[in-house]
Amino acid sequence: MGALSSKLFTGEGIDDSTRQRLEDCALGGNETLTHIAHGQGGQHVRRVQEALSRIRESDPSLGIPSFSVNGVYDPAFAHAVYVYKQRRNILNYRGQIDDIVGTKTIRSLDLDLQPAKPKVQPSPTPPMPKKPGVFPKPDGPGCVKDENCPTSQSFTVQVLTIVTAGEFLEGAVAQFRFRDTQNLLTADYEWTAFGVGPPGPPLNANVGGAPAPFTTRSVRITRFGPTAIVIGGNPVPIHGTPSFFFLTLSFREDGSESVGPTIRINTGQNPLAGGGAHKGSLKLLTTCRFAPGAFLGLSRPLAL
Repeated sequence: MGALSSKLFTGEGIDDSTRQRLEDCALGGNETLTHIAHGQGGQHVRRVQEALSRIRESDPSLGIPSFSVNGVYDPAFAHAVYVYKQRRNILNYRGQIDDIVGTKTIRSLDLDLQPAKPKVQPSPTPPMPKKPGVFPKPDGPGCVKDENCPTSQSFTVQVLTIVTAGEFLEGAVAQFRFRDTQNLLTADYEWTAFGVGPPGPPLNANVGGAPAPFTTRSVRITRFGPTAIVIGGNPVPIHGTPSFFFLTLSFREDGSESVGPTIRINTGQNPLAGGGAHKGSLKLLTTCRFAPGAFLGLSRPLAL
């Protein structure tokens, strides 16, 4: 099940690319690729416009100004988004109101599109635990320290860069980006290792492909590692076609270490030597106020 649930964003004749574009916006990530903003056009913009138009009609008290549902993120629609975010108190990472549709905005629209539930008399019940997907309280500018990160069972992992050197005995270094899709936290890790592989290019650099989803037992996004194993790739890599390798994670909690899941990761359309195995260590790169932590939404870009 994705982050969005309203029929307007997931059904009603929506095509796969539009549905994925809206889902990417809800999950967060590189704001240049996931945010819906000025100058954009297409079916994903039209769906967001239709959502805000329905909310405007159903709740005139919000005072959202009129705009055209035309599939173009024009100034009139941007102003309507700004007013909506004012009414819902949706702040960006600087604590300000803007006119861009990002993770929190599209999730709020999705929630407002849900049918109203019938009112019932409240009964004395114990307080409910915190629901997944609620933004944790930050410890710094858009970040949460390790000890305050909530646990999750749903993640994605993406290889941002990977470099191998050597024709049989190989060394490798990579940067992985993990995202907690329940709590919208992001953390970057560096993986260094040595291993063996088949004869291939002495130096091989790849830029990562799409994020790979995986589930595990409840764990903090800052507790992956300290070890990880990468096995394989395409046995006969062909330039211009996606390559894959398998990442076996371990994770730690309260000082212990245990084996995690094995994830198939897309390295992008670059040749990656196959059949090799590398065992190494994961090091958390993301910090919050000079302490280990994670970022809300998009993590700061970190170079290897």
